[in-house]
Amino acid sequence: EWAKEMPVQVYELALYYFYSGDEKHATKAVQFLSDWLINPNKKMNPNVNFGQAVYGNDDIRDNVLLETRVWTRIPDATLLLKESPAYTSAIDAGVKKWFTEFINWILTSPSGSANVSEKNKNNPATVGYSQLVVFSAFTGQDELAKKWINKTKEYLIPNQINLKGEQVNEITRTRALHYSTRNIWALYIIAKTAEFYGIKDVWTAQSDKSKGSLKLASNFLLPYWVSPSNWPYKQIDEYNKEDSMEALPLAFVGYKDIKYSDQIRKDWGSSFIEYLEYSFPW
Repeated sequence: EWAKEMPVQVYELALYYFYSGDEKHATKAVQFLSDWLINPNKKMNPNVNFGQAVYGNDDIRDNVLLETRVWTRIPDATLLLKESPAYTSAIDAGVKKWFTEFINWILTSPSGSANVSEKNKNNPATVGYSQLVVFSAFTGQDELAKKWINKTKEYLIPNQINLKGEQVNEITRTRALHYSTRNIWALYIIAKTAEFYGIKDVWTAQSDKSKGSLKLASNFLLPYWVSPSNWPYKQIDEYNKEDSMEALPLAFVGYKDIKYSDQIRKDWGSSFIEYLEYSFPW
């Protein structure tokens, strides 16, 4: 669980530093980055070979990148930390080295490559794509980032979203609203990162008139983010609105539509750290 919590804590510490200028927050964030990604005696190896397992089954898992879903926050955190003396060039180089090695693991290992294989069309694939796009952009591998952005537009979105805006591989799940939201969150991450390259059409791309788009999926989901009890498909446990609170701010970034920001205010109120996190301009 710490592997899931660490990126969130680094990002929130970086936000506190960015807005307050208090070096203690930057120093703690850098300590986490150093311990987890750089220090040879402490760091996590750049893979998730053992990220998931089923007792008694040694099959290759094609969804292990779900365990590093929130690691896409670390590149943004480094941008927030870059003015701090604690975030040295050596720290920056060490963090980028770790992510360069992690990208290589995704693309070449049995589990990592299965996660982003074209045989995989559901939310684990999208989460994997999002990590390849973000981490490639972060480490300066621009052509690799663009490759996975284009695969998102040309392959992933058309195979995931229909003309009603339903995510066809998620609405059959037993927690269909949860997984639809998690999947669209990863698509938003890709669309947002693509703008770094001047690629703005991931938000609206529609491969042909028989296929859906990210915008259609956003319009479809919003009423159920507002009123989860109206969801027409299976959701066997209570829907956690924090899922939509990851997605709504990114939808607002992409579409500049106040219907998304109004729902953020309604659901989230004025909690300080969430306001900072979700109002951040990129």
